[in-house]
Amino acid sequence: WAFQLYGPVRREEAQAIFRQLDVQTVPDLVRMLRSKDPLLTKMLFPPPVWLPLPLQQLIRRSIRPADASARRIVAANAIASLGPKASAAVPALAVLLCGDNPDERWPAATALGRIGSPAAIEVCVSALRSPVTNLHHAAVYALGEMGTNAAPALAEVLGCLGHPLEEVRASASHTLTQIGTPALEPLVERVRTGRGTARRTAAQVLPRLCSTPRIALPPLL
Repeated sequence: WAFQLYGPVRREEAQAIFRQLDVQTVPDLVRMLRSKDPLLTKMLFPPPVWLPLPLQQLIRRSIRPADASARRIVAANAIASLGPKASAAVPALAVLLCGDNPDERWPAATALGRIGSPAAIEVCVSALRSPVTNLHHAAVYALGEMGTNAAPALAEVLGCLGHPLEEVRASASHTLTQIGTPALEPLVERVRTGRGTARRTAAQVLPRLCSTPRIALPPLL
């Protein structure tokens, strides 16, 4: 059903099943998130071409292809559809978010964003504090999916306004608009006293966050 929900065919049927089963699916989806390919799969599949043909055929019949990554991706997608009800999946999603596979990182970020729990926020905050810059874009995007729930991560999101990667700065700008009012005062302060890229990005975000020019005009002027 998770694969069906992720695919182009009969998705409505899978959606109906997930709505019916609801949180009962979470333990199985968490197990899918932790899927590992068998050791022999990594060693022997596909079989080396230098092996005799009968042995290659035996390996293909006996050992299934690597599919653990696909299982993890579709599980994260299904968890995202459950939203806050799937909070038990946060630790397993954290592993995917901080892993080496970008194809898995983004579905995990979406799922964390839809869950939006304090534990999910802490995972994103830890990723933003990491020196591994490849994690920052997905983490700040996930916080943007949480909307106002991401307010506890405001300091880390503001810190991304001067990030060296443009896509991270853009996602941080969007996340600040989703957080809303709590971001307004520190954003004004950065326009007044900040420097360089961080100040320029803050100035670009400020008009999008203000409902009235009365607040945005003085620091911009």
